Amino acid sequence: MKQFSPKLSNIYIGNSFVDDLHIFLSDFIDSEIILITGKKSFTESPYFEMLQKVLHSLNITLKIHEKVASNPSEVEVQSFCKKSNLTKDNILAIGGGSVIDFAKLVKNKHDDIDLYVIYTLPGSASIVTPFTVYDNKEFKIGLYDKDIIPKSAYIPMEILEGISLELKLIAISDICAHAIESYLSKESTEESKKFAVKALDYLLNSKPGNMSMNDVISADICAGLSERIGLVLFPHAAGHYLTYQFGVTHGLATMFYLKPYIDYLYTNCDTVSENWINYVNDLYNILFRLGLIKEPSLTAEEAEKSFTLIERYMPFSLNNSPVNISKQKYLEFLTKK
Repeated sequence: MKQFSPKLSNIYIGNSFVDDLHIFLSDFIDSEIILITGKKSFTESPYFEMLQKVLHSLNITLKIHEKVASNPSEVEVQSFCKKSNLTKDNILAIGGGSVIDFAKLVKNKHDDIDLYVIYTLPGSASIVTPFTVYDNKEFKIGLYDKDIIPKSAYIPMEILEGISLELKLIAISDICAHAIESYLSKESTEESKKFAVKALDYLLNSKPGNMSMNDVISADICAGLSERIGLVLFPHAAGHYLTYQFGVTHGLATMFYLKPYIDYLYTNCDTVSENWINYVNDLYNILFRLGLIKEPSLTAEEAEKSFTLIERYMPFSLNNSPVNISKQKYLEFLTKK
């Protein structure tokens, strides 16, 4: 298992799940932990049994095992914190963006908790970002707190190499949007742009369906490090509405709007690469052929509501656009057939 440490993060990558766990969990020997997972994907896999055996061998006790659904809500997190009577506990979160977002929200409410993560689904870059997203009573919104970045994260390549093509493509969609949006944002710096370019280099190195998992992970981390500074733009914000309102998977929801958005920017500013346009088109077409994506079709009323919520909860996604875009144009993006 190898380690590298981008600023504020300790990340371990390994190819042997059981052997790596003995190292990664060694700080918890003879102690209790709180485990947070998804409801099914990990707990119904053989890797959950492997985890239980390692915990037993290290005399690590599960104080609580919380199974959370996709797109956590503020109410669910508050309920968990209230019933769990948290003190100086260690949390181990195993999963992708939603599971880690839930754990980050708990960490935000309890500064003395240490958060450790096993990252089993790439795309969100949540292991390196100071952001967490959750549902409130109107929208899927974000929270910034540099202290919620996991203390340590383990990337189990043995698990990730086995994910489906569909999940890989959804992850690539999110990574692509993170990199392009953070690069284009007016908040972007030379540092964040370098990370975005690195992420895009990994993506453009091969066709989306043929991308190696090592390159996916490398692109994911670079895009996340870029997003720390550059933030996201309209495609992510509009995608949040689709996720909250209709349950559309986040990576796909973002792709609904990334394609028309950068097409528009390509003709109105000089910062969009033609290579990016071609890659996004290729990725979009693959998702469409596989039946994973279809053209969004919000009504005029839904588009207006979406735009109002974006202005309320994610105004930076509009304000940081590299060119001035009218409300009418945004509404056209939202209702594009």
